[in-house]
Amino acid sequence: MNLSLFVISDLHLGGAPEHGDKPSFQMCSPIARTRLAEFIEYISTQRAADRAVQLVINGIAVHEVKLLADGTPRSSKFKTPIARSSWVALRIFPSAHTHPVFVQVGSKPIRASKRSAQWCRDCVDKVWEVKSPFMRESERPAAAEAFDHARKTYDTIIAECEAE
Repeated sequence: MNLSLFVISDLHLGGAPEHGDKPSFQMCSPIARTRLAEFIEYISTQRAADRAVQLVINGIAVHEVKLLADGTPRSSKFKTPIARSSWVALRIFPSAHTHPVFVQVGSKPIRASKRSAQWCRDCVDKVWEVKSPFMRESERPAAAEAFDHARKTYDTIIAECEAE
């Protein structure tokens, strides 16, 4: 299976209001924009270096390539078989991670590992423990039903996982 993954990063710093009456989109305040511009200027003066780019499948780095990080777009190919439905991402550990790409093999659902599913299941319990005391009494039965559904879903996923 050949899988092409294109990662595009974009940062919009915004601009001045148009014609004085319509504001344009701004991601950063003027002060933050100035600080960010200064930081970008500083980074651009730093020495280019090789960075390890990892292919991550179901949370595990399975392949790594070195790319020169000098601001120039670069391409790389990973030839890694994907035997079962999985999520796939690229990362520069520990600073950057792409969103996952979901790969379905043989119409089977993604079941990364029992450990991963158990972690999610434990999070459901923890969120209920922390948040439920602050719920309105009138909303608690519906919330309890939704949390029970989540628990059952993760219990099913745990049972379906082949990988530990």
